[in-house]
Amino acid sequence: MQRTLTLLYGTVMYLAFSVACMSFIGFVGNLTPVAIDSRLQEPLGPALLVNHGPVAMFALQHTIMAQTLQALCHAVYLAGV
Repeated sequence: MQRTLTLLYGTVMYLAFSVACMSFIGFVGNLTPVAIDSRLQEPLGPALLVNHGPVAMFALQHTIMAQTLQALCHAVYLAGV
C-alpha cells in the first residue's frame, strides 16, 4: 500500500512539474494566449501588488526563519563552549 501511494504521488508530482515547465516555456515563447509580450491588461498598481506581494512575503518569511535559526545556533554553540 505504501509503495503504491509513493509511486502515485511521484507520478502526480512529475506530471505537475512537467505541466508547469511547459506552461512557462509557452508563456516565455509566446505560444500561449497570454504571453510575456501580451498587452498590459491591469492597471499598474494592482499588477505590482500581485507581482511583488508574494516575493515580499517570501523574503520576510525567510528573513525571520534565518534570524531564528541563527539565534538557535548561537545558543547551542555557546552552551557547548
